[in-house]
Amino acid sequence: MGLFDIFSKNEASTYKWNFIESTEALSFVIEQSENKTVVLVKHSTRCGISASVLRKLEAKIAESEYPNHLFYMIKVIENRDVSNKITSKFGVQHESPQLLVLKNKAVQQHGSHYNMLEINF
Repeated sequence: MGLFDIFSKNEASTYKWNFIESTEALSFVIEQSENKTVVLVKHSTRCGISASVLRKLEAKIAESEYPNHLFYMIKVIENRDVSNKITSKFGVQHESPQLLVLKNKAVQQHGSHYNMLEINF
């Protein structure tokens, strides 16, 4: 297993998300925020609003280039432990869908539902 094998790819999405599926992977991503802006998206695969926001977010990401950003997704139902770790580590109340922007191992911005689309990352 290579270093990047701790992430999986979403084959069905229009955006090539890296999924965080373990707390080990989450720790690695948090470390990456020292050098790049990390955008974490918490997504519920059972929620129509989450699916709608995700489509709009993917369109927003596609409109611009973000060379200094890394984008990751957590499927909250399938990876509850990762979602809970984000809540305990950063003190941001869980919501889904939710977007968090990390820099230097700290949350700089966060939002949920449709206000995620208003965040400038």
